[in-house]
Amino acid sequence: MMNELFGEFLGTLILILLGNGVVAGVVLPKTKSNSSGWIVITMGWGIAVAVAVFVSGKLSPAHLNPAVTIGVALKGDLPWASVLSYILAQFAGAMLGQILVWLQFKPHYEAEENAGNILATFSTGPAIKDTVSNLISEILGTFFYAEFNKRISAKTLIFPARAGAPNTRGLKKIDMDDAEFNAAFAVYSADAAGAMYILTPAFMRRLLRFAGAVAAPVSLSFLDSKIYIFVNTGRDNFEPDIDESVLRRDPAAQLKRELSHFLAIVKNLKLNERIWS
Repeated sequence: MMNELFGEFLGTLILILLGNGVVAGVVLPKTKSNSSGWIVITMGWGIAVAVAVFVSGKLSPAHLNPAVTIGVALKGDLPWASVLSYILAQFAGAMLGQILVWLQFKPHYEAEENAGNILATFSTGPAIKDTVSNLISEILGTFFYAEFNKRISAKTLIFPARAGAPNTRGLKKIDMDDAEFNAAFAVYSADAAGAMYILTPAFMRRLLRFAGAVAAPVSLSFLDSKIYIFVNTGRDNFEPDIDESVLRRDPAAQLKRELSHFLAIVKNLKLNERIWS
């Protein structure tokens, strides 16, 4: 949990430092980038979002925005108990990031006489004040996101830690940044960065819950942008147990429960394929 909170803190700090930093460079007087225009600001903010996500994505889901955190919680992919902690970490990162912007551009703030330009380096404001149009703009800006499919080029295998490693020729053991996950699973991959790209903190938590729910050894392999999941239940779900009364057991319900766990894994993978802005 602390890694995730630090990731949200660090990512939001970088986002504000780079994003509002480029705004300050453009609008404040006597900077070398003064009056360079909106294209510089939009490009700077785009790079700020990308860098912040790439850096914090190794530690956290990289929400970097309370609106995203609340949206993910409403979707059921983040416990509500974690929402306040995420938001506080984001607030702390944003405030420190803005303090660093202010310290860096302090002489330029002192030289600026236009209060509107100073405000622009701390917040957004409409060019024309219109409540309805401005509200629509904020809604679209908050809830639009970019989505891409993860292309998995490197072979990555995940086995129960106690099961021993089968054929892993050409692969190396990767230690993840989660002690509980490392105690439960062993990860082998040809590319350490690729393995960490797949195994985000959110996905590792989901996999731990999945393994606990099915109460059976779980193995996964990622190859050619496909995921294969093997659960060794030690039984044949398509043959009835002749030693057990069908009156005391509902095979269909049990199979449905197990399938729901598989669907949860797929759902989590789909979530992690998105970069939110």
